[in-house]
Amino acid sequence: MIIGDVYFPRKGDAQQACRDLLYRYPPGSVIDDPPDEAFLHDLLELHQDAAGKRGVGIDHFEVRLTEEFHQPGFFIIRVDGTVTDFSFLRCLTPATHRDRVLTAMRRAVKDQVVAFKQEALAEDGPRSARSPTQWSPRPTSTSTIMTPTSSPLPKTTQPTTAASRRSASSTATA
Repeated sequence: MIIGDVYFPRKGDAQQACRDLLYRYPPGSVIDDPPDEAFLHDLLELHQDAAGKRGVGIDHFEVRLTEEFHQPGFFIIRVDGTVTDFSFLRCLTPATHRDRVLTAMRRAVKDQVVAFKQEALAEDGPRSARSPTQWSPRPTSTSTIMTPTSSPLPKTTQPTTAASRRSASSTATA
């Protein structure tokens, strides 16, 4: 894999170089070392939407905490002052059609998911504060076990071992 003038024998080596660069700067720092800036420009060219990420032009790069995951990430500060982030992983491994569709679906329902979680926490409190029977989807009865064919089987009270199975089969055949 080649990023600009740098050759990496494996994609994992390129990923590690990106991580090393990312964690070299604390969140909130401007990436101002010229070789690091050049590397990020070259890395960005591998992004599937490089032109969209560049926008009107890049003023500089920063390391900031991402809004979604609160982890360090690369951010582009454009010459017009607008900001966007980019994933070095997306630069090294472009998203498939499936990835893009799943991301779009997740983003489409994100507000609904957040609202549902907030409502559930406000009504019931955190899940850990409730007893397991209040949130467990399984029946609370322990007298039977349901199989996929929905036929009830008596629950075994003793552990089954290879020796107990052999003795059970020898008494059944005798």
